[in-house]
Amino acid sequence: MSDCITKETCNCHKKEIMEHIKGKSKLSQRGVDWLEFSKVVLDHIEKYTVPQYGDKGEDLITGYSANDCIEHIKKYGKRYGQQSREGQQELDFLKIAHFAQCAWEKYKNLDTSPEKEELIILEKRCDDVMKNKEYFYIGCTNSTEETPIKYVYKRRNK
Repeated sequence: MSDCITKETCNCHKKEIMEHIKGKSKLSQRGVDWLEFSKVVLDHIEKYTVPQYGDKGEDLITGYSANDCIEHIKKYGKRYGQQSREGQQELDFLKIAHFAQCAWEKYKNLDTSPEKEELIILEKRCDDVMKNKEYFYIGCTNSTEETPIKYVYKRRNK
């Protein structure tokens, strides 16, 4: 976990934000807005995403391509304005931001997950993959109109 994370929020850019408020910062308003938003996204990742789905190397996103991440961005974008549950729209914005970061990382080949090569992702469930007991089933992705369900298997630790 980064040094800038506290129990409540990330304070790593607090100095820049306070300097901007006092008129002493070299940051643009867009930059300050981004820093504020990034704190909210970080909080979402640390308090919701990682506890629910696991950290990098353990989650389904580890096996996704940049295109898979873009498909999820489209899915959450299409739901804009159609959410009836309170807070769901804000949650979708945070998911879009997180998937954008993951897509960018994969596009730039910055994904350094240790388990990256240890996943098998198939269009249908295949028990043959598990017969030799080298892999085990860890779950399936959500389907969208553009992306069918994908079944994910992980290599057992040796």
